Amino acid sequence: MSSKYSNQYPDKGSGQASRQAQSLSLALLILPNFNMMVTTGFLDPFRAANYLLGWRRYEWQFLALHPDQCSASNGMTLSNVQPLNMAETQFDLVAVSSSWTPDAFADRTILAWLRKQDRKGALIGGLDTGAFILGYAGLLGGYSPVTHFDHHTSFAETFPDSAITQARYSLTERRFSCGGGVSAIDMGIALLSRFETPQMMKDINQYLYHDDQVQTPNYKLGNSQQCYDNTLPKKVKQALDLMRAHREEPLSIAHISAQLRLSQRQLERDFHYYLQAPPKQVYLRLRLEQARMMISQTELSILEIAVANGFTSQEHFSRIYKKMFNNSPSHDRRVNRIPFQFR
Repeated sequence: MSSKYSNQYPDKGSGQASRQAQSLSLALLILPNFNMMVTTGFLDPFRAANYLLGWRRYEWQFLALHPDQCSASNGMTLSNVQPLNMAETQFDLVAVSSSWTPDAFADRTILAWLRKQDRKGALIGGLDTGAFILGYAGLLGGYSPVTHFDHHTSFAETFPDSAITQARYSLTERRFSCGGGVSAIDMGIALLSRFETPQMMKDINQYLYHDDQVQTPNYKLGNSQQCYDNTLPKKVKQALDLMRAHREEPLSIAHISAQLRLSQRQLERDFHYYLQAPPKQVYLRLRLEQARMMISQTELSILEIAVANGFTSQEHFSRIYKKMFNNSPSHDRRVNRIPFQFR
């Protein structure tokens, strides 16, 4: 295939031209229930680069521990997934793509393989919840990853020594990660910018109908509730932020009011007016909703989840949980995990 870029790079030699002319190998290690959009979105900028260059500079393989068990969360499957034990000995880039319950698939063989790739110099990252797998492999080491915001609390509970980066993606010399969705495309483009010229990156963005102005890791993310918070008065938003930041050791409403330099009575009036509930009830619901999310997304025990959300007794937690959601925690753990493809 001819391309206006076919002769852009000279023959391999020394310096910058040699670095750009080298081909690069990419491994996409997929876990069961992976997100198809995230995985292919991350990969497509590399495909676009090959197309515009006119040669396969970027080679990739889909890998899985058990390829026949790797349907995507939308029910689709990939047909060209190779068993991990048949993978090439070394890759330049390794991306781990996982989604729901990543801790359930942190197999020893996968973790050992990732550590081996790291020792040999691979640039390793996680897509969606892939940062969990990097954490289980001991590959975070001071790196602050990005993971899907639905899993922030679960990540903090599982890896208390690793801080989450509040951004679309994070890229350092040896690590990368993104939170899922269209941020996976941003992540792939950011990685490509390490190897391609500014002009090539401009053309890749144009080819993909991608706005190159979003190529910054500094875009803050929040969840749907925090987006709703933007319509609330400043003091109410600050109170909600304090509640979210202190789920494990809940603050008293009096303490929150004092922190905001607001009378407790005024705070209660504001909550009734804007949220149609008293602060204590809102606080409890925030803790229980987070617990419900952790029940469906992690392998943590019900007791661990209860403690992480400020309940000292599993029995007390289960009783309040059932009153709030009309189902027990154990019921939601069993039912909410199947079928993934219909989430």
